[in-house]
Amino acid sequence: MIKTALAVLMALSVSPSFAESASPMKMAEAISAQWDSYWNAKDAAGIASLFTPDGVVNFPEGPIEGQQALLQTYSERFKTESHHKVTVTKVNPGNTLQWAIGEADIDVNHDGKTIHIKAHWGATYDVQGSEVRLSTLTFNSVPPPKPAAQ
Repeated sequence: MIKTALAVLMALSVSPSFAESASPMKMAEAISAQWDSYWNAKDAAGIASLFTPDGVVNFPEGPIEGQQALLQTYSERFKTESHHKVTVTKVNPGNTLQWAIGEADIDVNHDGKTIHIKAHWGATYDVQGSEVRLSTLTFNSVPPPKPAAQ
């Protein structure tokens, strides 16, 4: 359940309006803010629209491919996942294929308790003129801190 929820938090969203008007870092930060807005509103259609038609999210149980499948997947996941915050730490400005990495925080409702999860994500996005869409997304969770030595 928790690993499954982690996959949802790692999404880097992309909007067509940022590609030609901003630096790659500013574009990625704006995209992340848009993703968080859709996520926190539990807007699965908004999130799915940020992907290329064949966009892929690599969930722990396997990849989910395509906007319609992502719409269905996020609709289901929003039943247990809540607050989400994405931070961009680095971007690689390519020509038509760019990547970004960062961190994410998410709250997951599990067995009546809210669990806070931290993760690292990596994403590629496709830039075609002024249009930018998320192409692939992957993530890993940050392990909990080790107990202090006694």
